[in-house]
Amino acid sequence: MLDHSNIGKLGRVQHNTDLFVGVVRNIHAVARSDNPNSEKDNETYKAARSQFITDTLAMYEGTQVPVCKDCGIEMSDGYHIHHCDGDHTNNDPANFEINCPFCHLTKHLGWIGANGLGTIVYAPNIPQATLNQIQIACYAHEYILNETSKTAKHYALIKKQSHHLRLYLQSLESTKAIIQRDFKTTDPLHFANAFLQMSEDEYAARTTGTFSGIRLLFDSTQFQSEIEKYAKFSLSMDDTASPNHPAQWIAQAKQIR
Repeated sequence: MLDHSNIGKLGRVQHNTDLFVGVVRNIHAVARSDNPNSEKDNETYKAARSQFITDTLAMYEGTQVPVCKDCGIEMSDGYHIHHCDGDHTNNDPANFEINCPFCHLTKHLGWIGANGLGTIVYAPNIPQATLNQIQIACYAHEYILNETSKTAKHYALIKKQSHHLRLYLQSLESTKAIIQRDFKTTDPLHFANAFLQMSEDEYAARTTGTFSGIRLLFDSTQFQSEIEKYAKFSLSMDDTASPNHPAQWIAQAKQIR
């Protein structure tokens, strides 16, 4: 029987195809970096976060694990807690949602740009949530390859897979040239600043017209901890018999067909 957990779901799970790169526009929102009471409030957040996770996990059954609200990725560890209104002092559980790192930071474009965490590419036919699925799976696959002994019987298979995945990501990255041509920049910070200057109507309409094809491609070197956790807990890197391990992807794909 086809295993429908984790990687078997990629691209087929229900996810938020409306997710689009954005910024916090709540004028009352307070970011941790701008908060004069950050140390105290961070402790308050940690306590609220811990309680939110405890309460959320208590509602799960069996082997169920947290799922990203936007892309549907399952992560037993390494997920982020997103403040829906952008205000990091509002720690009401109703203001929390679980996100994978990429979907969370898609909503904080300025932070991405200011910290060199990614670049803007052109991929109008791929929803950002789907692209986030693709990225985390590709980066985790590369991590598994690097951690696999070259003498392992499945090494050649996943190395071949990795080659094709790398080419795919390179083709996505090459579309920076289109962004550079059209916008004279690929820096997420520049787009974030433009979004902040928009009226409410303009911001709501950013998903159409001029900006409709822009997407966020993350720099994998800046997310090694998250990638490692995804590789271990979601792609079962230590269990080559798991249907989620890259060594089993072809067999899984044949069942999907």
